[in-house]
Amino acid sequence: RLGFRQQVSDVLHDAAEALAAQAGEPPAGDPAYGALTEQIGALYTMAREREVHAAFAPADPEKAAA
Repeated sequence: RLGFRQQVSDVLHDAAEALAAQAGEPPAGDPAYGALTEQIGALYTMAREREVHAAFAPADPEKAAA
């Protein structure tokens, strides 16, 4: 079990590094970028994330079929 967790962790870490390298740096001093990230931060919560996921992939298969 531990080996599997380490392997998954290694893959996720490598993927995160590759994506970060492609993303580049955020625009420094851009007021529009700052305002946008503040708005996203205010709206994005884990509770909201769960609501969105539940709407598209409910845990109850009967609800998913409806």
